[in-house]
Amino acid sequence: MSLSNIPQYQYTALDQGLHIRLLRVKSGHGSDDIRVDIFDDNLGQHPIYEALSYTWGPPNPRCLISCGEDGTLSVTRNCETALRRLRHGTEDRTLWIDAICIDQTNALERGQQVQLMSQIYHQAHRVLAYFGEASDGSDVGMDFIQRDSEPLTPKGRPSVGLGPDVKSSPQQLAIDAILDRPYFKRIWILQEIVFAKTILIILGNRTVDWEDFSRTVFYVDINKKMYLGDKYDKSPPSVVFYRDKSRSLASGKTVSDMPKSLLEFLRDTRHCQSTDARDKSYALLGMSMEKDEPALVPNYFFTIQQTFTHLAKFLISRDKTLDVLCHVQGPPYVQKLPSWVPDWSCHPRTEIIGHKKDSVKPYKASLGRPANVVFHQASEVLNLEGKVYDTVSRVGPIYNTGSDSSATTLKQWENMISMSESKLALDAAAVLRDHERSEAAIFQGQVTKASNGRALFLTDKGYVGLGPAEVEKGDRIAVLLGGSVPFVLRQRQSHFTLVGESYVRGLMHGEAIQGETVAFQTIQIE
Repeated sequence: MSLSNIPQYQYTALDQGLHIRLLRVKSGHGSDDIRVDIFDDNLGQHPIYEALSYTWGPPNPRCLISCGEDGTLSVTRNCETALRRLRHGTEDRTLWIDAICIDQTNALERGQQVQLMSQIYHQAHRVLAYFGEASDGSDVGMDFIQRDSEPLTPKGRPSVGLGPDVKSSPQQLAIDAILDRPYFKRIWILQEIVFAKTILIILGNRTVDWEDFSRTVFYVDINKKMYLGDKYDKSPPSVVFYRDKSRSLASGKTVSDMPKSLLEFLRDTRHCQSTDARDKSYALLGMSMEKDEPALVPNYFFTIQQTFTHLAKFLISRDKTLDVLCHVQGPPYVQKLPSWVPDWSCHPRTEIIGHKKDSVKPYKASLGRPANVVFHQASEVLNLEGKVYDTVSRVGPIYNTGSDSSATTLKQWENMISMSESKLALDAAAVLRDHERSEAAIFQGQVTKASNGRALFLTDKGYVGLGPAEVEKGDRIAVLLGGSVPFVLRQRQSHFTLVGESYVRGLMHGEAIQGETVAFQTIQIE
């Protein structure tokens, strides 16, 4: 009987607490139909299972698999391929797979199960990281990782084939291709990798341990840095090395270079992707210091707009800072999102200025004074105190790292500043030019990092700043209480919209609001 003629499997409600579903994958070979059973279990009883970490892939086309005595399940092509690869030939295999073990049509259940996912992956006997099927020389890469994991011989480690006279090798290209797979762009794998006891990587018919994989990637990365120097500008995905930090995190301890707050995790993983944009925050919650915060419990009844807005309100209200506003970058993809709420579904367009990572001397444009914000229920207007200090008078071209016009843009910036009669601007121009040769490379790197994706601007009062690509003449420069940096605002009748954060030379350490006579105003941002 064709699977298309069999009714769809109907989920029954899970009990509360630690109850989950597990998947029993029946043995099979080759093109045999995939057959599974779904059954309830309790994490408190410590069931034996393996958890799958993989990429869902495109939602269509769908594949049907046999479920139970008289049901079918519709799964993505990636899921079907993973099941075909993972099933044993002679015995059943017990797995936990999020797309199947959670009723994805039940918003309440999704929220409850997401709260358990860090525990699900931590209690799993083993996590199976399925990278997909073989392609792009992946067998060469996996074989190299396997050889690299063997005990060292007197000759040392196997050569990756990258040296002074060699730009690339089959091994290096194969490792690069593996790291370019969609798996490493998926937001959920961070939690899955961090909390796992042990991880087996599966790529086609090859398998390696995660530790061997990350060690080889580190080795290849070191070789590239050694022989390619400045020409090497692409580091491995950060998740490859999260595993090295996860032991202390899983045990409740922290390490200095591991993100701690949810906002720090969001900052470091903004390039990652999720099928559901709401998961950009939910997938990170279990690793963060806010994991037990009742106000942030995953809620799939919220729209994407409500999820992002609720998170921003919570962070501002709790921390009394405006760090979250620093992450607003460009027009949002999500419709009707307030201008002051970051759209976490957008990929990062430039490096953050205000909410810096490991900053030795953090900016204090508002002198560390706390934000005084009260949100009215159901209101999406940000009412806060601050000072609208200056107006943008001129805007230069946008700097894009690596573009053919990058050198020209910097020259235009220098000319634009030099033409100003302001002493502040002339001082800034001197900073651009006056560097010793030995410091030139370091300075150029700092300029590139800070300027990428931004535009230079001048103000009515003679200040020089770096602002978002969207900054326009007439925009206002404001120092807001709770903000580490000045912000660019745009007047909209009686209120403002937020254009983004900025760097303004001479206003980064409270200069605009020093003195007891400074009068603050109430600023409304929609």
